[in-house]
Amino acid sequence: MSQLSPLESRIAALISAYADRAPVDFDARAVARLAASRATARGRWPWSMLGDSGLVFVVLVVILLVTLVAGALLVGGGPFHRTPEEMLTQPAIVAPFTGLPPDGAPASDPETGELVVGFYGRIASIGMEAHSMWLYADGRLIWKRNLDGVTAGGRAAFGDVEPTRAVIEQHLTPEGVELVRSEVMAAAVIPSPVPTTAHPYAAGPGVLWGGLTVRVGDQTLRAGWWDSRLPTMLADPGSWLPGTAWADRRLGGYVPTRYAVCLSDSEPLDRLPASVSAVLVSRAAPMAADGDPPQPCYEVATEVAREIAAALDGAGLHGQVPPAHGLWYTVPGATGSLAELDVLIMPMVPNGDIVCYCG
Repeated sequence: MSQLSPLESRIAALISAYADRAPVDFDARAVARLAASRATARGRWPWSMLGDSGLVFVVLVVILLVTLVAGALLVGGGPFHRTPEEMLTQPAIVAPFTGLPPDGAPASDPETGELVVGFYGRIASIGMEAHSMWLYADGRLIWKRNLDGVTAGGRAAFGDVEPTRAVIEQHLTPEGVELVRSEVMAAAVIPSPVPTTAHPYAAGPGVLWGGLTVRVGDQTLRAGWWDSRLPTMLADPGSWLPGTAWADRRLGGYVPTRYAVCLSDSEPLDRLPASVSAVLVSRAAPMAADGDPPQPCYEVATEVAREIAAALDGAGLHGQVPPAHGLWYTVPGATGSLAELDVLIMPMVPNGDIVCYCG
């Protein structure tokens, strides 16, 4: 398939700026090609075709889209936030992916972030599907669905994008962050006195199990909630946030700067390929062990995670992408008395949480 010319690309972007919110389907690339072909067929320069039927065609399409969008947003109750100029200049997004990011994919920026709201749980309103989300003060909304076959009811949160187990990144405006925070705080139940530790599944109505984290002042606290609607709202904020709440509502793949390498044995290093053990000893930071029995995890940069995955692949231990949204390798037991050793390489979000499968 031939590439769009610069003229066609600009026309397609202008049309897309409105078509992505119109209640009808438009193929921006096809319309752009048709309009440009009408212009070039008459031998006129692209930006001097004021009377040309190709430009008239584009103008009519854009006017139609603006009218449709204005009507749709009037009914929906939220203004259209992105202008055509913003659409022409906004950065490209990384397509959703599982496992390690594509080569050259720019990492989510900044590397760290102040968590405003964190949530996970199996939500009753979407068929007990498991959903996790993290909202940061800089506007990043990072989330994922397990899509483990419990239900297909979570599809609505993906808009016109096919459901995926990939970790998704979107962007809210400061207004959007405050709207979400306000809804959460209105429903939150924070224990008093605040406990130093809390059971991770202490939750509220509307979930089979779940957990909520909120930022209060300079503290990040675990909380419950009283409103059964809150899990649904956090699982699909696009269904209730106005257009002004979104800086970029496109569903891009979250590209982490750090991964966690977690092992299923408390003393596993001598069972790993020597090259992997050497990397974990010299270029990884041990994390606090969790679970019963404790399972060691190591924090590594994304490029180090690539090296570890390559070494495991080279040893014939080809990784699979399970619902954990990372890579999962299995090292066979050396003898009949040794169980298999699982090696999971899982993304980390900006506040340091591991994006794991929460069954």
